[in-house]
Amino acid sequence: TGPGAGIQTTDGRLVIPYGIGPEMESRAMIVYSDDHGESWHAGGRVESKSTEVQVVELSDGSLRLDMRNQKDDGPEQPEHCRYYSISRDGGKTWTEPVKDPALIDTASQASILRHRFRQKGQDRDPILFANPASTFANRVNMTVRMSHDDGNTWPVARTVHPGPCAYCCLVSLPDGSVG
Repeated sequence: TGPGAGIQTTDGRLVIPYGIGPEMESRAMIVYSDDHGESWHAGGRVESKSTEVQVVELSDGSLRLDMRNQKDDGPEQPEHCRYYSISRDGGKTWTEPVKDPALIDTASQASILRHRFRQKGQDRDPILFANPASTFANRVNMTVRMSHDDGNTWPVARTVHPGPCAYCCLVSLPDGSVG
């Protein structure tokens, strides 16, 4: 597991993202528990380009598995970006990985989080995404992005540190702020 964090879905399921295998031959998956961690079950596997994966619950209850792009033979063109896969059955099966060109990837672990803070005029809580938003293998410009449509678009982006940066892990704090 890790780096990063697991989640608890709205129906109470504990979900921990995993990467299995050597980089470039790895598979992404989750393990889950429906009895508060007494027993655990493996979900389905999906091709991944890294063992560093994170998971977020979408507004319809499906899961989005966000995956670092570890491509080691140089950046993809036109941009090196994140991949994601969707599960509509609690993690038992996953769609084929899809590029998210809005989330450029420096080949560094990132973080994704459903932040329980409904904003005025929105019909769901936002999803936040953080990573060094820069060119491939150039770990600078820690940026947090926000989506109000389950990650289909990322219209809000704020740099929190323009200098050197790498691994991050977002957390919702009790007062409604984000760490």
